[in-house]
Amino acid sequence: MASASTPSNAMGTRHEILYLATGDLVLSALSNLKEHAAPVLFRVHKFMLAHHSSIFRDMFAITAPLEDCNESYDGAHVVHMPDSAEDLEGLLKVLYDPTCIPIKCQDFDFVVVGILKLAIKYEIEPVRKHIITQVNDAWPATLQEWDAFERRSEVMLESGVLTPDVFLPEPVLCLEIAKLAPDDVHISFVAFYHLSRTSAHSDFDRQKRQEIASAVLGGTISVLKIIATSS
Repeated sequence: MASASTPSNAMGTRHEILYLATGDLVLSALSNLKEHAAPVLFRVHKFMLAHHSSIFRDMFAITAPLEDCNESYDGAHVVHMPDSAEDLEGLLKVLYDPTCIPIKCQDFDFVVVGILKLAIKYEIEPVRKHIITQVNDAWPATLQEWDAFERRSEVMLESGVLTPDVFLPEPVLCLEIAKLAPDDVHISFVAFYHLSRTSAHSDFDRQKRQEIASAVLGGTISVLKIIATSS
């Protein structure tokens, strides 16, 4: 969710974090949220966008449109973006701080879908590659891998601590990612299968995953037993 703060005027509302005093470009984007009628303003650095994106780099190489632009705000040129403020916020956060994107797909949330959409659109290859690689690696790729997963799940179920869904990413999220990159993401069949057997009440929240990790580390579940069933 894009967050904004005052001051607000006819131009829009400044983002509370991504309105940088040293920025030389203001990106204006509309929010998907009805309560945010005014555009959200992101003040960022052209060099940062150009460094990561060939699309932005080529756009800035054609300097005339920006130099001749009559629209400015707070001393910086304004570019009206066709993307949602929420998607743009997610991408900009990752560009300025790559640790904003989780390392493992199991920790992804739906913000990642918007990030991937813009990473593909603006040809930001490292971000695109990271998301797609993590999604592919998180799912069993062969029948043998799926059987090993099922054996681990049975051990966990016997412990009475959890259900198998905590070991795999949220399937709907991964299917949304697969729709954006159908030639690169190869998990649709297994994700649909997992979704078909998942309770409608499963929430896949991070807290649940953290509790399971704590249970394993705390000895509630035998790690050696889990490893043994995988072989």
